[in-house]
Amino acid sequence: MIEKREKKSTSKRTSEQIFELAVQFLSNPWNIWENVDLTLKKTVLGLAFKAPLTYDRQNGFLTPQMSVIFRFLDDFY
Repeated sequence: MIEKREKKSTSKRTSEQIFELAVQFLSNPWNIWENVDLTLKKTVLGLAFKAPLTYDRQNGFLTPQMSVIFRFLDDFY
């Protein structure tokens, strides 16, 4: 269990890379979505939405629950 925990705690990216990704995400999330791998796309979804997207067969995607950062930024625009 200790080995498993240690493996999970090590990040493949440096703090600088994570910070740069966060800044890029806030400036242009679509650009990141178009140019990254599947793992980072899942991260983008986690940053953008509070809960997983809900899909209804008759109506398509339902109104998403936006993350706190977008609700905060929405107050400025």
